[in-house]
Amino acid sequence: ECTEYTSTMSICMSKKEIRAHVLQAMKALDREKKGRDDKYLLEKLCNTPEYMHARVIATYMALPHEYNTQDFIERALKDGKQVLIPRTLAHRGMEFCDITSSDLVRSSFGILEPLAHTADSIVSIDSIDMIHVPLVAVNHNGFRIGYGGGYYDRFLSGFAGSTISTTYGCQVCDFTPDSFDIAVQTVLVAR
Repeated sequence: ECTEYTSTMSICMSKKEIRAHVLQAMKALDREKKGRDDKYLLEKLCNTPEYMHARVIATYMALPHEYNTQDFIERALKDGKQVLIPRTLAHRGMEFCDITSSDLVRSSFGILEPLAHTADSIVSIDSIDMIHVPLVAVNHNGFRIGYGGGYYDRFLSGFAGSTISTTYGCQVCDFTPDSFDIAVQTVLVAR
């Protein structure tokens, strides 16, 4: 069962400890409830002004314990959006490629991402309207804890569009962000 953390519990923990506890809770989620929460979050996400006004949307290929992005990708493509997914680069950089013109391979992180030879499918940061940002944990101000590589914080520091995340209740907790952390503008939480 995914339970929300109390302020006193998480505020005393390091980001590394919070990450470990939240990942454990996410991996223990009841599959049926997770499926219902994913459907609920999909509808919330697709009814946001950010989504409705976006033409180019960046998202990610989810791991099994994360919000299921496959349904979101299919929905966005059906709605006529251009859908992008990230590819990690040396020196902890990241770029986004069109999912429909990219061959996917499993990265060293275990995530599907575009092959390097599909450079013609890279989309500039200025062309992206909305980024659906992954996270492990998030606080009430939209600051997130990811997997610790800093890829998204670096990318978002130069991004002017909308940012949105989908999350389960057990991922919301109190922690103090670092000076380099970039907050997500909109956080949608499952019921």
